[in-house]
Amino acid sequence: MNNVLEATTVSLHEMKSQLQNVPPVDDQQLNCRGTFSGHTGPILALAVTETGTEKLLVSSSSDHTIRIWDLADLKSIKCKQMLKGHEGIVHSVTAIGNKLFSGSSDKTIKVWNLDSYECVHTMFGHDNTVCALMIFMGQLFSGCYQHMKVWDLETYECVATLSGHNHWVRAITVSGGYLYSGSYNSIKIWDMATFTCTHTLVAHDGSIYALAVIGKHLLAGTYENAIEIWDIDSHELVRRLEGHIGAVYALGVQDNRFFSGSYDSTIKVWSPETWKCLQTLVRHQSSVDALAVHHSYLFSGSADHSIKVWG
Repeated sequence: MNNVLEATTVSLHEMKSQLQNVPPVDDQQLNCRGTFSGHTGPILALAVTETGTEKLLVSSSSDHTIRIWDLADLKSIKCKQMLKGHEGIVHSVTAIGNKLFSGSSDKTIKVWNLDSYECVHTMFGHDNTVCALMIFMGQLFSGCYQHMKVWDLETYECVATLSGHNHWVRAITVSGGYLYSGSYNSIKIWDMATFTCTHTLVAHDGSIYALAVIGKHLLAGTYENAIEIWDIDSHELVRRLEGHIGAVYALGVQDNRFFSGSYDSTIKVWSPETWKCLQTLVRHQSSVDALAVHHSYLFSGSADHSIKVWG
């Protein structure tokens, strides 16, 4: 009996020692919490907004429609409304409060009221597809072929046209009083006060499809499968992140990590401290073209016609 007790005691000590050596579970690991669908074409853009009474996800597609999703219950996300009105692919969406803006290959930007779900205005002025939209400080920025336009959010009038790019302006972001716009092998930096171009970053990986800022770094998703990392202050390219095997179409930032969506059907999670890939999400069946971050959740839109929520 004593031998049995001694063996059991030794075994328990060994198990305790082994358990102490097990690395802690990473509670930041993302898991797919759900999939919802309804679009009949690839999903090209996502945006999240809060109207005061509701939290909504907006998606746009090559099927010419926009869908509004209720985020009240993430376990059972329902489509509240489908918006029709564009006569072409809806490439971009952005929202503030109960105002939604959508850009299309029909060369227009439509303004939608998210309380009534009606189109309240159509903005004309672009001569080609509106492929990027962003709202900042009472103004709407829209990207098109070789130029951007700046619109007043109250009057819907165009207040400036920013020219000088050599190709499509597919990516726009803002940080520290400067506007960043990406095109083919170039990122232009604009002074927000004067709308003058103060610097042009010479990129090396083809078209820029996505831009985001984390800390003191500008992230650029590129055609050549890489994410370029630029120092905002020195304007120097400090690193290239490799790992995707397809163009990087989307970027998203969440606290101490960021995400990249790619033509290779995956989403990668990255650390801005080590610049290492922390996780690869592989549930989509086709290109991941859009990402949106809302608190601790990540939404991804794909050419497989589905939207996934991760958390």
